[in-house]
Amino acid sequence: MSDVCDSWLHLFTSNIRELYISDAIDIVASPVGIHHRFRYEGKYISNQTRELWKRKELDGCEVVVHFSLQHAAGFHPAVFIPLRQGTVVRTLVEGNTYIVYFRLSRYLPLADRPQNSSAERAAAVQQYSTALRQLLVEANPDHAVHATTGGSPEGLVAPTDDAGRDFETLVRFLTPSVPAYQRARTYFRVTSIETESSKQVQPDENGSVPFVAGTEYVLNVAHFHHEPLTEPARISVTAPEALEVVTDQEIVIRSRYDVIPVRLFPPFRESHARGELVIRTAEPTLGPTVRIPLSIRPARSVALFAPTLGIGAASAIALPPILASGQNLVLRIVFAVLGAAAVGLGLWWRRSRGLGT
Repeated sequence: MSDVCDSWLHLFTSNIRELYISDAIDIVASPVGIHHRFRYEGKYISNQTRELWKRKELDGCEVVVHFSLQHAAGFHPAVFIPLRQGTVVRTLVEGNTYIVYFRLSRYLPLADRPQNSSAERAAAVQQYSTALRQLLVEANPDHAVHATTGGSPEGLVAPTDDAGRDFETLVRFLTPSVPAYQRARTYFRVTSIETESSKQVQPDENGSVPFVAGTEYVLNVAHFHHEPLTEPARISVTAPEALEVVTDQEIVIRSRYDVIPVRLFPPFRESHARGELVIRTAEPTLGPTVRIPLSIRPARSVALFAPTLGIGAASAIALPPILASGQNLVLRIVFAVLGAAAVGLGLWWRRSRGLGT
């Protein structure tokens, strides 16, 4: 890790295009540990940061993602809402396209209470925006800079130890921040993935969630809306071929808040598999899309029992002919019976786990 990581990498997304709004909403919805990807045209990155990007000296740096509320024609200064912290995993430069992958961690909300008025939230955003400008000097969207290294924002934000409350705070700031005609949005987040015994499953260093075939999992999806829904919204769950969604693949949201469990089951298999679990807001409602990479490995029983049983069966079948020249007929019969039993047990074991013959 280089000395530059004493600074943070400040990444901005904005309300200028629906794609950029979606980036902000998706960042908030995704679980901790997942890798996210932002791309920028080189001219929108500060000069010093652009050089660090090229030399791959940003790896390991802390990231803060801001939502920038700005006017397309620059009629008024932008204001900024902090969203989330992360860590740079790697950077890539292709021509004039600069890409950064970062691992998501905690939310970074501003201080707020549910009973606060819109005016109080507006004041908090203005105060944060002023402080951030002082922190970054001229390296901000008002000066066409959307990615830059700079000081830590930690003294300007108020995260708690409760991710659920921090998520609700972000929703209260985001809801009035998008254009009025786009406010029919669903806000949800993937809170956790756990086994039936409530053991948490965390993404690995590559940002993939490790599953074991033959084990049932529960994906918890929490939704929260600052204002009551005017009509039901739907969330769809799409699984890769190696994974079954046991519950309904479409979640209907009618209430303002809830936590909904989605049961998942990767059937027994003999080889590793990879895929992507996608949780998205169904049209016509706008909302997040969460993509969770999965790595599914065979259960140990499949990896160990099947080969061992095969070796034992082969040995039991092969030994009687070898012993044929001897006089121990009983021993030959015993081995033949054991071989047949092992083959039968193996077939039953495979069929009981859906592995075929």
